[in-house]
Amino acid sequence: MDKREIFEAKKEQGENQLKEIREAAKSADSDARLAEKKDAIEAIKVKTRGKLKELKASKRTRYSMAKKEANKRWDDSHKDQKRYITYRSRAKRFIQMASEADLKDLDNQIHAKLN
Repeated sequence: MDKREIFEAKKEQGENQLKEIREAAKSADSDARLAEKKDAIEAIKVKTRGKLKELKASKRTRYSMAKKEANKRWDDSHKDQKRYITYRSRAKRFIQMASEADLKDLDNQIHAKLN
């Protein structure tokens, strides 16, 4: 079975469950029949909430969970290198935004450090 066939089968199963629930709600003794379907209703709710959470999380992130974990492991084991990269990036951004006075002060500090 390919993904499309699996999707269609699950869709049909869900539609059948929903049809049964609607029929139970329309019946003369709807409370009793809905009570019988309560587990199915709860299972559908839980599954739907889970899928919605996954969708929201995937929209917020560009990376898979495995990539996030790998990035975190690298960050934890290379703290000094990460700090260096961060400061270098901030310095480059500051140079783009700095006023002339800031740049002259920075130039003096750089020459003092080099000598």
